[in-house]
Amino acid sequence: MKLCGLSKFVALTSKDGGLRDVPNEDLPFKIDDLPKFVEKTHVESRRIKCAQETVESLSVRVLNKLYDSVRIDPKDAGGMVLVTCHTGTGKDAALSIAKECGIGGKVYPIDRACSGLPRGLDIASRIAQQTHKHVPVVITEVMSDLINWETPGGGGITGMSGKDDTRARGKASKIFGDGAGAVIVKPPGHSAEFDLLDAFTTDVDDPKGHLVLIPVEDSIAFDESVRSGISHCINMPGKSGYSLLRLGPMLMVQSMTESLRRAYECQLITHDRKPTHVVHHQANGGMIVGMESQIELQLPDSSIRIHNCIRNIGNVSAASIPTAMSMVQDELEPHSLIAMPTVGAGSPGFRKNALTRGCILVVKRGEDEREQAEKES
Repeated sequence: MKLCGLSKFVALTSKDGGLRDVPNEDLPFKIDDLPKFVEKTHVESRRIKCAQETVESLSVRVLNKLYDSVRIDPKDAGGMVLVTCHTGTGKDAALSIAKECGIGGKVYPIDRACSGLPRGLDIASRIAQQTHKHVPVVITEVMSDLINWETPGGGGITGMSGKDDTRARGKASKIFGDGAGAVIVKPPGHSAEFDLLDAFTTDVDDPKGHLVLIPVEDSIAFDESVRSGISHCINMPGKSGYSLLRLGPMLMVQSMTESLRRAYECQLITHDRKPTHVVHHQANGGMIVGMESQIELQLPDSSIRIHNCIRNIGNVSAASIPTAMSMVQDELEPHSLIAMPTVGAGSPGFRKNALTRGCILVVKRGEDEREQAEKES
């Protein structure tokens, strides 16, 4: 089977413009017992979009960074995939981004919440196979627009009382951030950094509604201005956040084992091959312990390095894996097998009573393989 390849991943940092670093101390509200919070979540800082930035403008920034790093003309693309769970962002935004960057072909907007990247790569690889052209996948999440930054417990600017759950206060606001990443899917036979073995997503029934959007009147934006009227904000009702710390690792490792099985059935790996590295959805640093125990349970006798990259980026939904990969990809050994499992909200639009999960499986090419593909292409 001829496999599509992936370029190196790129991601925006505060040095690129469009995003700024916001440490815990500079959030619009104070986190009680900050050392304990950092110990549990590993989040010390996150990136938040600068004023006037949008999904479209951040996407253009990261795509320009991507194309600056490769010897490919964007007009030769077979299409473009935009991955975002930002409400109200769809095909018009994707068309605008592609036009601004001079990207050829059709555009495909994708909302699979935190599992958007595997879905985006699946679609992009199909396009690349059919058109024999490269396909950029841009993943941009502006989670700060989906957060009520109101002070937990009431008070603050609006003086709104009521329970934190009814106002979506104080939970999601502590861990989420904004981010943008991008990668190019290349058709078989072209020079690439990784071979794409598998990418899939699926839905999970979630009758308890662990991660939802709820309507909030006069919510607070990150700059502490009031959003007049109703806006929809992320909430983890009750103790859902703690429950997700247990459920998330189980679902992600389940997705890893499923991806390994799929690759084996396609005769891409041997039945006993295990990942060398796991670069998972960076939802919460506290999931690392759960990942380790679930790997021991579901993939016994394996030696897998789990990469924890959340410390200075926070949870950026579907943009977390491309951001994490941009940080660690140069450390990965040639020929190593890398799994990128995901778990997140229902989709599209944080669909009720559902979660999503998925996985990407890649092998890092050796230098000799990259050189040979470069000659042939």
